[in-house]
Amino acid sequence: MFASLAVILGAMLVHPNPIGAQAQLPRVDMNEALRQIAKRVDPVVPPEAAAAQIGGLVVVEATIRATGTVGEVRVLAGERVLHQAAIDAVKQWTFKPFLRNGKPSPVLAILDLTFPDPKADSQRDQWRKEADASIGCGTGDGPGRLAACRELVRLTDASAPSDYEKRIHVRMRHALALTSAGRSADAIPVIEEAVKIRQARSGGDDSDIAVLLGALAVLHENAGDLIRADDRYTSAIRAFDAAITRAPAKQAEYEIGLRDVLTRHAELKRELGLRDAADAIDKRLATLRAPQPGPVSPSREAPMPLAMRTINGVVCYCPHDIAVAEQDIAAALKALPATARAWLANGSWFRPVRDAIAASGRIDSSLQVYGGATVSKGGFETGPILFLTWGDPRKPGTKGWSANPMAMSWLRLHPVTATPSSRTDANWPIEVNWSVGEGPITEEDLASLVRHVRDLGAKTAKPGAFDKEVQPLPVRRIWHEEAQRFGVELTDERWQNGQRVEVVKAPSGWQVTGVGPARPLPPR
Repeated sequence: MFASLAVILGAMLVHPNPIGAQAQLPRVDMNEALRQIAKRVDPVVPPEAAAAQIGGLVVVEATIRATGTVGEVRVLAGERVLHQAAIDAVKQWTFKPFLRNGKPSPVLAILDLTFPDPKADSQRDQWRKEADASIGCGTGDGPGRLAACRELVRLTDASAPSDYEKRIHVRMRHALALTSAGRSADAIPVIEEAVKIRQARSGGDDSDIAVLLGALAVLHENAGDLIRADDRYTSAIRAFDAAITRAPAKQAEYEIGLRDVLTRHAELKRELGLRDAADAIDKRLATLRAPQPGPVSPSREAPMPLAMRTINGVVCYCPHDIAVAEQDIAAALKALPATARAWLANGSWFRPVRDAIAASGRIDSSLQVYGGATVSKGGFETGPILFLTWGDPRKPGTKGWSANPMAMSWLRLHPVTATPSSRTDANWPIEVNWSVGEGPITEEDLASLVRHVRDLGAKTAKPGAFDKEVQPLPVRRIWHEEAQRFGVELTDERWQNGQRVEVVKAPSGWQVTGVGPARPLPPR
């Protein structure tokens, strides 16, 4: 899903314009191309690719003649060993004629082919298992949560044996779940494993080991073993001191953790009746510098304030700053073809380009533009999404804005109550990301998918149960996964809570096959 979109995006940025005579042909979006396929031939996996377990997505640009046969095909992205097999397959495809003004017309289409990819399939399966275990380890209580945490540790050790930070992190989560269940004694060996993993990496005491030893001390104390807790606190203090000696520039940072350990240790000493020892620790505490707020590291490029502006007849959620004049955005919009009929734009990633030397080859400034509706009926409307980008990354020094079609479209259900007032407005169109695969759907089907998910959300009995029921949240994005399978992203208007819903089109209608929490992408 994400790989498909990323590859197509990269392909279109690297190949923003077709070569030669193709430049004059109209383009069709992926969904239209899918619906016109009359015969599709699957690619033959080259023996060398099968032996090396190389597969994945190959993206091509094909000229489709007025008769529906395929002419020139060129590969835009994908593993080189798969290129010729993809070209050979697509050249055998046929399409029902594409009509323009009622007459068959040649067109350009971006198509993708998916080759079996054992490595990616295995990684995807592993990721899904880890994601399920991670959700289970962070929610609920009782034996189910603890079992999920144990499984998360096992899966992480198997998939990332060299990622010591991740292996330590999942053990900390497991220990936290055990402690929440009142099983501090059982959490002790879990943290001891984390200490061994860190020591194997660092070879000795450091601030991370000090933190883990401090956590062990607290667990021993919770379990009633005060003598062992005393010993662990002493080890944690020694580790902090060693870390400060090796990295004096980080003394202020390390002393934050040291202060906490010393405070807890002094309290324990008093509980053990060792008042003199507690007083000595208090004196040590008094020598530490008072904690100061750390400096705020400036970002590479501070975000600009965003606001709705109407420029050249296009409503733009664009930077509203003295550094970005209307003519900067208007200059980019001029690159749109007249047929685009743009009505809305998202300029969250827009930056003004005035310095020709500094701007040469720049591609990190863009406008996401919503073209005019191509279908408007049955209580919905839909249309294409284009990207305006600066320069051509293939040709350093290239200047000017160019319009690049994407494998994306937008959808809005009627009634639309108002022009969107911001990127988070409920009236903002839903983004649809297409991957060719197999099994196109009609625009009516797409609208019914959104209605189905919204209806399920309206009937939800337990709002907030992101891993159990479809939530009553706005639909923000739809991803065409494969065949008749889609992913739907729901996000609240503040973009703080999100849910991912897996949906498949079955003969009996839309069916939800899975739900779970998701980290929503920010609106910027």
